[in-house]
Formats: sequence, C-alpha cells, structure tokens
Amino acid sequence: MAGPRSPGSVEPGNRAARPEAREPGEPRTSTSTHAIHVTADPHPRPTTTEASRARARRRGIYVTAAITLGSLGLLVDLLLAGHTLGEELWGPVTAAVATLTGALSLAFLAVRGRSRAARFLLYGLWALVAFFGYGGYNDHRLPRSADTIADQRQRPPQAPLVFTGLGVAGAVVLRSGSKSPKGE
Repeated sequence: MAGPRSPGSVEPGNRAARPEAREPGEPRTSTSTHAIHVTADPHPRPTTTEASRARARRRGIYVTAAITLGSLGLLVDLLLAGHTLGEELWGPVTAAVATLTGALSLAFLAVRGRSRAARFLLYGLWALVAFFGYGGYNDHRLPRSADTIADQRQRPPQAPLVFTGLGVAGAVVLRSGSKSPKGE
C-alpha cells in the first residue's frame, strides 16, 4: 500500500485530472483555451499583383519573340526553297503575315498596350495566319492538275499546319501577356 498522497497529487487511473496524460496510441489533443476565430470570405477573390502581371507580360514577350523568329525562319526557308510559283506563293505570304503579326504583337506587349481595338485586331491577324495554315493544308493534300504547274513534286500535307499552330499560339500568348487588371 502506498502512503498518503500530497495535496494536488492525482490518482493513477484518473485521466481527467491529468490532461497531459494519455493512453498509448491515443492522439495528442490541444489543451489550449485560446480559440482562433477565422471568418472566411464567402466570395474569395484571386490575388493578382503587379509583379505577377509583369511576369506574365515578360513571358508573353519571350514566347512572342520566339514565334516571330520562327515565322521569319519559315519565310526565309520558303523563299530559299523556291516556294514562289503559282499557288505556292501563299506559303511565303502566310509566313510574312505571321512575322508581321508577331512583330506587332511584340510592340503591343512591350509598350504595355491596353487598347482593346488593337488587341482584337491582333487576334484577328493571328486567326488569319491560322486560317491560311489550314488553307495550305487543304492545298497540299489535294492532287495538282497537270496543266497548272510544271512542278509535280509530292507536297507534305501537314507542313502548312505549322502556321495554324503559330496562329493559335500567338493569340493565346497575346491574351495571357496582355491581361489588364480588373476595373481598367
């Protein structure tokens, strides 16, 4: 038998008197009496900072520059390959329109353009590039009649679709790089 207990001592089986004591495997619980009251906004708004808009604009400039240089490379390649006879001329024309649209998009992003009219004009030009790419695909997949062009080489049907990809990518990058803050 144990001797008399001192005041404030706790019996071994009384867990209610010892909040810090717990059975093995029992999770720890907090005994703090300080409650944290958090009120949630029923309509949380995304946080858009000036720094994140600047990063998006810089990314837009970098990707648009790559698209513009790619279009310029395609223009030079098509001209050097002699893609300039008859209906083949539409290849270099499409590459020139893509290069020009890329340069205009670069200028728009560089000056932090906020003009809706200019942005929608650029969207229209990118859509025109994409449409020309699809038109080139249709032209490449159909056989040529023998009386139109003396050159009857096989043409790769998917090659013009690169312009469709450039047009879609240019419009998407322009959209992400020129987002304006709400209220402007």
